[in-house]
Amino acid sequence: MAWGNGKFAATASVGNSGADPVFLHSTDGITWESTPAQFGGDIASNGSMFVTGTHYSTDGIAWNEIDRVSSVNWIRSIIWGGDRFATIADVMNWPEWGMRTGVALSYQLPD
Repeated sequence: MAWGNGKFAATASVGNSGADPVFLHSTDGITWESTPAQFGGDIASNGSMFVTGTHYSTDGIAWNEIDRVSSVNWIRSIIWGGDRFATIADVMNWPEWGMRTGVALSYQLPD
């Protein structure tokens, strides 16, 4: 969960199997609204933007996909570092058809 621009934003998995990711947003931390998401994972804010590692949003409602390594499968952790967001992710290793955990990526997003 992250706070920015006067609201909370979070990601979650819902549904019978818990496999349906959603973006959540709330102004009071009690009442939440959701938007379907392609990927879940951790979320961070720099105060004016929310970032999940695969998407970014200025309002927690409308999300834009980040141009990223296409093999990113799951963002384990994300943090704002003062001038960029840094993540630890699971990345598909396509030549070997395996998963690699702990790959570090960083993003500079548009203003």
